[in-house]
Amino acid sequence: MHCVVSGIALAALLAAAGCTSTTAKYSYHDVAVTITDADSGAPIAQTPFRVVYTYSPYYVESPLPDEVRAETDAEGRAVVKLADYAWGSLLYMHDIGVEGFTGFVLTKDAIANGGVTQSYTHPRLKLDLWPHDGTRRY
Repeated sequence: MHCVVSGIALAALLAAAGCTSTTAKYSYHDVAVTITDADSGAPIAQTPFRVVYTYSPYYVESPLPDEVRAETDAEGRAVVKLADYAWGSLLYMHDIGVEGFTGFVLTKDAIANGGVTQSYTHPRLKLDLWPHDGTRRY
């Protein structure tokens, strides 16, 4: 009973704040990730990263996909199962020889079909995503 009352209270609070709440719709894909130095092409090897999912402050979806944690291999590669979530998907890297972190915004299309992006921090990094089935669709 407490969970039902809490759920109703949350829905009322979100409605009063002008937020919309829906059930999240996404599917999972095996995605090959390669992270390299954007200038030299050198792999960013044995480096942990995580992918987190967020939502718009005015549009709440639940449940969010689970956070994904992995580490690149000696070639700067990893294969992870990612959700093609419509709102915010962010890949964060820590401990790459600089203070703070490097982050990449992942689009739903890039997760489902592949794509390339790069960071503008120092060192500049390149993130290459493609379906793990071996095809590159970009």
